Amino acid sequence: AAPGYVRRAEEILAAEAREAPAIGAVAQRLGVSARTLSEGFRRFRGISPRDFLAARRLEGLRAELQSAPPERAIAEIASGWGFANFGALAGHYRRRFGELPSQTRARAQTRTRR
Repeated sequence: AAPGYVRRAEEILAAEAREAPAIGAVAQRLGVSARTLSEGFRRFRGISPRDFLAARRLEGLRAELQSAPPERAIAEIASGWGFANFGALAGHYRRRFGELPSQTRARAQTRTRR
């Protein structure tokens, strides 16, 4: 089991993913150093806190792409999650979900039309 500070950091990062809090600030809130937090994540989760946050942000983006009204542009939704480089986003998104954001959006819109 991961130490409490790792579990609490996961909760904070998941809850505040849209705002993308700095890892050092999260560590400070938990009363540990950024290095301790990073080492705890690597040891007990096999990833860095930054990778954990990136995954939560991509998951949040995907959920919003699936539920947002059709008039909301993908770029607007992605910007709301802090993504500015849409080319890089498309690559990360495809690696994570096996499709492009536009494909997720198109499938969601097809479902709502049925």
